Amino acid sequence: DRLAPASSSSSWRTMLGLGALPPAAILLGALLVMLESPRWLASRGRIEEAEAALARLVAPAEAQQVGAELRLAAKSAESTHATFLEVLASPGILRIILVGFAVA
Repeated sequence: DRLAPASSSSSWRTMLGLGALPPAAILLGALLVMLESPRWLASRGRIEEAEAALARLVAPAEAQQVGAELRLAAKSAESTHATFLEVLASPGILRIILVGFAVA
């Protein structure tokens, strides 16, 4: 009978494998085409690469302007690093944590 299920126990594996092919192809294509985020590059201190990525996305003049802003932001971020304990001890964060513990 044509409508009867296949007697082979591997038919579910075939179905599962065929269902995984389109997402795998999309993931592979996205990895090959997707650009790195200028913001991510700048947060890692790779300002020149961030500007190059920006130049591919926006006009060159705008990329230079944003690149200058990224350099400024990177310099200010270097000077304002706070440790985890300093952030945790700040009054607003401490209050949020205490309320969270009280609710839990």
